[in-house]
Amino acid sequence: WMRLDPASDAWKASKSLRTFPWRPYTLGDATKAFGEGKGPDEVAREKELELVAIEEAHEAAMAAGQSMYKDPKTGYSVFTAQAALDRGYCCGRGCRHCPFGHFNVKAEERKLRKSERMRGPTLLRKQKGAKVRKQPAPATLHVLFWSGGKDSFLTLLEMRKSLGPDDGIVLLNTFDPDSQLVPEQEIHVHHIMEQAKALEEDLMLVPLGRSSRNDSYLAAVNSALERLAVEYKLGGGAEAVARM
Repeated sequence: WMRLDPASDAWKASKSLRTFPWRPYTLGDATKAFGEGKGPDEVAREKELELVAIEEAHEAAMAAGQSMYKDPKTGYSVFTAQAALDRGYCCGRGCRHCPFGHFNVKAEERKLRKSERMRGPTLLRKQKGAKVRKQPAPATLHVLFWSGGKDSFLTLLEMRKSLGPDDGIVLLNTFDPDSQLVPEQEIHVHHIMEQAKALEEDLMLVPLGRSSRNDSYLAAVNSALERLAVEYKLGGGAEAVARM
């Protein structure tokens, strides 16, 4: 909102300002907006302490292997990230500690919510519910290193032409967990998620800091391949996965 006196010369001289949705701004409005008798700094500090309490309660529940914990402020039961991991997919309801980056939450709603930081290689499934549990192991799992650009897309089209009837494809992407961007391409990881959903392919996201060395990259990718072998019930670990 603009702080502008409608009796001022500037207001009278400008026709465009007369239709602007303004209202007089006073310090009382600001104080009321932040809570009765509280300034913005105090409210921000209270919010920070509330978030710290939530994080501590969640970490304690995760360490104990629990699927729920009590919200310190409201007393409501909240699912832990472990509960979602045990389920194996994003339910799409915008859970506070979703470890899947709110993959199945609508894109416009995902921007308003903050999900749990991915702690390691995370598989995002194009299917959910009973379909995930009943999905048979592919004869060969083809992993395409996906950057989000046209070259990746063209490679996927060619890969699909030679795919066997019982083969599967999964896209693999590394991103910076701090900025949520894919290095070099500078694409937000949420765009990568939307691409995977539009292409109807599973997506393996691998958090990797921008300053990571080559050995860290290789270790993270190998860990992701090992995880894929487990998720798709393949024998032989990472060596059982075909890469491109």
